[in-house]
Amino acid sequence: MTPNDETNNSGEVDFNDERTLDASAPRGSFPDAFLSIGSMVEGKYRLMDSIGEGGMGVVYKVEQVLLNRQMALKTLTGNEFSESSIKRFHAEAKLLAKLDHPGLVKVRDFGFIDNVKPFLVMDFVQGRTLSSVLKTSGVMPLDLSIKIFVELCFALGYAHSHNIVHRDIKPSNIMLTTPGIDSENEHVKVLDFGIAKLLHRGLNETDSLTRTGEIFGSPFYMSPEQCLGKPVDHRSDIYSMGCVMFEVLTGAPPFSGETSIATIMKHQSEMPLSLKEASMGREFPEEVEKLVANMLEKDPDKRIQSLLDVAQILISIQKGLTGTAILNKAVAVPEKKDSNLHNKYLLYATAALLAGVLGMLVLVYFNQRPSEPRPIESTPDLPSTVWTTVSKDGQTKTFNFPKEFPLGEVTYGMHPGTRLLAQGVVVVPAKAQLLFKPNNLFLSHPQFIRNFRADDISYMDFKDAGITDAAHYSYKIVARVPLTDDELIYCNHLTGLSGIGLKNCKITDAGLANIKGLNLTELNVDGTDVTWKGLSSMDCFKRLKYLRACHLRDGGKIAKALAGSEAIQYLSLTGSDLGDEDLKVITTMPNLVELNVGYNMRITDKGLKYLTKLKHLKAISIDSTSITPAPAMAIFKQMHLTSRPRVTTLGWPPELIEEWSKTWPERE
Repeated sequence: MTPNDETNNSGEVDFNDERTLDASAPRGSFPDAFLSIGSMVEGKYRLMDSIGEGGMGVVYKVEQVLLNRQMALKTLTGNEFSESSIKRFHAEAKLLAKLDHPGLVKVRDFGFIDNVKPFLVMDFVQGRTLSSVLKTSGVMPLDLSIKIFVELCFALGYAHSHNIVHRDIKPSNIMLTTPGIDSENEHVKVLDFGIAKLLHRGLNETDSLTRTGEIFGSPFYMSPEQCLGKPVDHRSDIYSMGCVMFEVLTGAPPFSGETSIATIMKHQSEMPLSLKEASMGREFPEEVEKLVANMLEKDPDKRIQSLLDVAQILISIQKGLTGTAILNKAVAVPEKKDSNLHNKYLLYATAALLAGVLGMLVLVYFNQRPSEPRPIESTPDLPSTVWTTVSKDGQTKTFNFPKEFPLGEVTYGMHPGTRLLAQGVVVVPAKAQLLFKPNNLFLSHPQFIRNFRADDISYMDFKDAGITDAAHYSYKIVARVPLTDDELIYCNHLTGLSGIGLKNCKITDAGLANIKGLNLTELNVDGTDVTWKGLSSMDCFKRLKYLRACHLRDGGKIAKALAGSEAIQYLSLTGSDLGDEDLKVITTMPNLVELNVGYNMRITDKGLKYLTKLKHLKAISIDSTSITPAPAMAIFKQMHLTSRPRVTTLGWPPELIEEWSKTWPERE
């Protein structure tokens, strides 16, 4: 498993820096709802143009002056904000800023103009909204619609996994970044998670409609519970997505009244037409009809419960695999059992006593109902036999993966190595150290991991399991990996496993406990929800040679738990709230070769100086910290580095940059 430093010099702020908000500063009202084109915001962003205006906010195209790049800046049109609203905005803007998915517009910065008017800075996205595409081109072909909604489901599913609900899913908030509906390379960006929603959470939903326009949703796409002003969760977004899907496929939303209130009432009381009826006879696969109907269930408990499941269903429809064993889990639309089933049986019994014939019919009906699906482990189509055999001479190992579909990728040999699709018969050297990268199809049934022998693979990397291989499918999707704590239990028999990559998986300390006994030397938990307690409780923790634990809380406690380790050689704690004294702790790790501590603004020249004690340190990444040019240059020269240190050189004097480049020339 090759270390991969994924930090960058984008100039992003530290969203955990509480100095962004001066809570003690005086508050007041902002004199003007609109900002002047050409003016500067916080000395960093020059306003270039106004590109959008709604009932609650104005969006400007701005230039980030130091980096000479275009961004989008959004402010509120209001002019008075309470102290509690400001504090909530600060807390939730930090949460939004942590979302990092190609289908979501990335929040890069936030702050307060004149310490009063809140703003967000986001990536500037070019393209056409789904709304404008529908107006000019009408309904979309089914295959293209599926591609777009798969990406959309994974993007929003990722946000949901971070406990963030959009609450305003509609065609105008969905951007297609490649113009033209006939393109094979359409990509989706979800727009406007909403500065207004950050500031006004807690308002009654229906009150917000009458007070401020469309703060929390648009009547054509609002869920029944949202229309009633009830608290909403991710299932409200699922309903809204169903409304958008309905419109894309038929040309009109499922409900439309003469007024907003009439439309809201229809969401409450009317059943939607089928796609065929609404499109005047256009034929749709039965699975598509069922899926959209289920997403539009009035009761959120009766809807499909995850957009990741919606994506899996759409993928199976696109590939014609609906009904095959591997996709049964994803394709099955859950049905909520009737809580009054007992009463219904009593009614049936009464009917049988009153009318024998009718009673017999009811009895026959229930006897002929299909039985509940068997547990996945006992399904004949999902073999539980071991996949591997070793040749008689002991030179080769053969994997007998399923023939019908790929389950990921097997790699062995020196970088970049030999890469083989995990499908059908795969032959590798018996003693090769194998890296297995499962795909999302594999993780539909993670018990497949049991089909590996204990020593079949040396490394398993789950971070790409949300990517559909572009060589075998006509589109590429990225999602937060659908691996959870419970499913990690399937890995605990892999005693030959040396490394495991869990980047962006939905893993907590409970998941690590399921593999705590493995004798790992390499571990990547970037972007997970594990803590220093979960890491330090692993049997192998002090034996790790490679650890990536970026963007986790309490990075200093992770460092303390590793203190004195003679095994650790590569350590990455990017964006994990480290300070100078934490770097002092890191100097107790004598064999450290590579260190990544970027995006920790509490690190200064004092902390950098501590690191000169590490005699084996060859590479360091310390960009976006608070070190200063001249002292940092002098300290770097005292180290034993063999590669150019990674730092943010913005604002460095030209002569220092030239000296820095000459001292550590770029490798060809």
